[in-house]
Amino acid sequence: MAPKSKSRELSEVLKIQIASGALHPGEQLEPIVKLAERYKTTVATVSRAMEFLEQYGLVQRIAGRGIFVCEKKSCRIAIVLDRVFAYSTSAYSSLHIILKEIDQQCMDLNWSYELFPNVVDGNSARSFLVKLAQNEFDAVFIGSLYIARNYDTLFRDRMVYTIGIYNYKELSYSLIFNTYRMAHDAVLELNRLGCRKIALFDMDVSMDWSSTPDMTRRGYFDGLKRIGKLHDQALYKRVPVSQQGGFDALTELWEHCDARPLGVISSDSLMTFGMIQAAFSRGMRIPEDLIIASHANLGCDAAQFSVPVIKYVNPVGRQIRRVFANIQNYMKGETPPFGVELIEPIKQVSGRKDFFARHGHTGARK
Repeated sequence: MAPKSKSRELSEVLKIQIASGALHPGEQLEPIVKLAERYKTTVATVSRAMEFLEQYGLVQRIAGRGIFVCEKKSCRIAIVLDRVFAYSTSAYSSLHIILKEIDQQCMDLNWSYELFPNVVDGNSARSFLVKLAQNEFDAVFIGSLYIARNYDTLFRDRMVYTIGIYNYKELSYSLIFNTYRMAHDAVLELNRLGCRKIALFDMDVSMDWSSTPDMTRRGYFDGLKRIGKLHDQALYKRVPVSQQGGFDALTELWEHCDARPLGVISSDSLMTFGMIQAAFSRGMRIPEDLIIASHANLGCDAAQFSVPVIKYVNPVGRQIRRVFANIQNYMKGETPPFGVELIEPIKQVSGRKDFFARHGHTGARK
C-alpha cells in the first residue's frame, strides 16, 4: 500500500482530536503558521491538511476570522459490489444477510448508506468514483475486484475506512470465515464417524481476489495428513456454486467411489442442497451411506437442512455488527484494525441427531 502524505497524516491527527472531543464543535483552530510550528512541518502541509478536513466537513473556514471545528455529522457508507455477487441476492446467501444487517445497523445509528452494484470497470464505477472524489463517504464495504485492484490509487489520501466483504489481497482490513478450520475439523469429524473416504467439494467461482478457496483446500489436505490418509485427486472437486453443481458432483462421485459411508465436505450450502437431492434420487441413505459436513451462513434459509448434516456455521450478522463497532470507533477518532480477522466456525448438527449421538456427537458446540 502506498504511504500517506504528510498532510494526510496531519489531517488524521487533527481528525482524532476533533472526534475525541479534544477539539470541540465551534472551537477555533490555531493559525496555520502556529500549527506548522507545533507539528514541526511546513505551512503548505498544514494548509493541505486543512483542505482535507474541510472536504470532509470537519472544519470550516470563515473569511477574516479563521478555521473552526464543525458540528459532528452522521456516518455515510457505500457498498460496492461486482457481478461475482449477482447470484447472491437471495435469502440463501451471505450477502443477503450482510445487506440486511447493514440496513439495520444504519437505521439504529441514524447513518446513511448507498449501494453500487455491478461495479466491474471504470465505466460502471463512475457514479461511485464521482461521489468518492466529492468525499461523500466515511466508510466503504468493498465487494468489487475492480475497486480492490485500484485500491491504492482510489483511496490514497482519503479519510475513508474500507472493509473487504471478502479477503481481497489489496485491502487493509477484511473480516472472513475461517474455512481452514472448517475443512480441517470436518475431516477429523468424518473420520471419527467411520467414513472410509472423505471428499471435498470446493467452490468453483472466479475468486482470484480471495484466499478463501486456498484456505479450504489447505485445511482439507492438512486434515487428511493428520489422520494418515493420502490425498486422492478424485476426491477433490471444484464445484459450481449451485444446487445443480452439488447434484452433479455427488452423482459422479457416487458412481465411482464404493466406500460406505462416504464423507463429503461442502464449502457452500447451495451445493449441499443439491447433494441432498442427488442422495434422495439415487436411494442413498443419510447418514448411513453418506455423511455430509457443510458450510452454512447463520440466518440464511440455506442454514437449515432436513437430514442429518454436520454444519459449520458462519455468524455473518455478528461479523457485520463487529465491523460497525469498528466504524463507530473510527468515527470517534480511533485507529481502525488492520489485516485479516478470522471468524471461527460454530459446529452444529442439523436434522436427526440420533445417529451422531450414538457416535459421541452431542450437537451444537464451538
